[in-house]
Amino acid sequence: AFLAAGDSVFTCDIDAKALEGAAAEFPGLKTTLCDVGDRDQIEAMVADAANQLGGIDVLVNNAGIGGPTASIQDLDPDEWEKVLKIDLTGTFLVTKHAIPHLIKSGNGCIITMSSAAGRFGYPNRSPYSTAKWAL
Repeated sequence: AFLAAGDSVFTCDIDAKALEGAAAEFPGLKTTLCDVGDRDQIEAMVADAANQLGGIDVLVNNAGIGGPTASIQDLDPDEWEKVLKIDLTGTFLVTKHAIPHLIKSGNGCIITMSSAAGRFGYPNRSPYSTAKWAL
């Protein structure tokens, strides 16, 4: 929708093939690889976005993973931490690094995607539901 409106759009993903497909489908889309579970990659990605776009007016936080499907008693703590690191902390860090650019734009807007899982919870999906509730 942003591209159709004539806006410049920058997106990131951990999947290079998905980015290639998106760039082919949406001419003009600017892309880069980024693991939003990695602080250094996030900082570099936001700087790259601001540079390629000439600033940042709108941030859409939509990166995330579903994580494991298991009861709490069977859940691997590393899997719990991975979901929260990407879905929650990644959103925080992208936002943190984007805020100075959003302020500079004078009309900054942040859109953060959550899920019905955050409002109602899903059985055996505690890490995902917890992260989405927090968002």
